[in-house]
Amino acid sequence: GNMSVGQGDINATPLQMANVAAMVANRGKIYKPHLVRAMRDSISGDTTYVQPELLHQVVADDWLWELLRDGLGEVINKGTAQSAKINGVSWCGKTGSAEHGFKGQNLTHGWFVGFAPRENPKIAICVLAENAGHGGDVAAPIAREIVSHWLLKSNKAASNSLTAASASKVGSLTASR
Repeated sequence: GNMSVGQGDINATPLQMANVAAMVANRGKIYKPHLVRAMRDSISGDTTYVQPELLHQVVADDWLWELLRDGLGEVINKGTAQSAKINGVSWCGKTGSAEHGFKGQNLTHGWFVGFAPRENPKIAICVLAENAGHGGDVAAPIAREIVSHWLLKSNKAASNSLTAASASKVGSLTASR
């Protein structure tokens, strides 16, 4: 009963929780996490891109994934993660506050997990702020700053690529991340 409402002993790392957010973003596909996007050979200059490795897939109807996305979007729009709002970006997330130690003696660990943007997600995130307070007060604003910066940097890179492609009259351009 305790676990059904988020109480009790649950052990999860921030990486595991970011992977849960990514799983919802990917409609059930669970990929092996990796730290690098590509490796460049220092002698030849050749670049090898890390290919996604599918570990498992949770099979469910599309309506379930949409329901989850709607709920997670509302957490940011109207719920406990309003401090994660980013102007012009629709994204999804969930806060958490993990109690630890003796009741009343410590602040909670603040959690936030999410993915952005809601449609065509490019980034999944988990922020854990230990002994800092509630997730919506401390972890969600940190996530907002990280995701805002990442999206801004990503959009600038795509814009620069489009400008370069236009100048060299490339017929088509596919941005990947």
